[in-house]
Amino acid sequence: MRIVTNEAYIAKRKNWGSRIALLSFVFLIAGGIYSFLDPTMSVLPTGLPSEANLIIAYVLVIIGFIGFNLGTYHARRWGRPDREDLVLKEGLSSLDNRYRLYNYVAGLPVLHVLLTPQAVYALETRGIDGQTVICEGDRWRRHMKLLDRLRALSEERLKNPTNSALGAAAHLQAYLQEHVSEKVPVKAVVVFTGKEINLSVTDPVVPAVLAKNLRSVIRSQDEPMPPTAYRAVAQHLIDTAGDLEEDEVAPAPLTRQPGSRQRHKKRRRS
Repeated sequence: MRIVTNEAYIAKRKNWGSRIALLSFVFLIAGGIYSFLDPTMSVLPTGLPSEANLIIAYVLVIIGFIGFNLGTYHARRWGRPDREDLVLKEGLSSLDNRYRLYNYVAGLPVLHVLLTPQAVYALETRGIDGQTVICEGDRWRRHMKLLDRLRALSEERLKNPTNSALGAAAHLQAYLQEHVSEKVPVKAVVVFTGKEINLSVTDPVVPAVLAKNLRSVIRSQDEPMPPTAYRAVAQHLIDTAGDLEEDEVAPAPLTRQPGSRQRHKKRRRS
């Protein structure tokens, strides 16, 4: 398995989220302090009522609240140890070097592009934790407890993964048609990378799986794409990635169950 990840993209968004969260926290504190000020102790522009202190306090708190949740979301998304690209890497680590995963590469229209011998996949990820997610056709919903609802303020939204995945695949298809002369099959998969997700899927328009089960979807029985098409896509992805470091993950060795060799010999004797 070959994996290319734009680490600079990740670090930039993590730092941006941390700074926004810190600045917004200052706004929250300032709003709280301002709300308790005696109107006679502050200098207000001529013509403003004394209640302007309270209005200013509300504005500071609202800005701080929105900014803090936005910053916390990005700091958490890009700084967590089970980041989306790392979970994808773990889930696909047993595949051979014909499989190539590109994460956050500048120039590609999709955040996660997976090249396989059969097709190119647009992986639409959701890093939602500890919830029950239900998919029926192209309709999605999730069950959340009170704590989940509070946490969801600074967590990734579910939205409609089907529409997002189909849109990502369409953009990737158009992109490859423009940059690769060969006809390339493009598919979409919705992948949940969060922890303790209970996923229920019924007749999905787009395959939806937990990250640990992604191999079962991409290792399909479809016919391989023509070798010329595979090489053309692989070379274009390499050129687009440029100087980004490539991580090669060796397939995990197969392990035999105790006694399997003896049982195999017995079957051969029979």
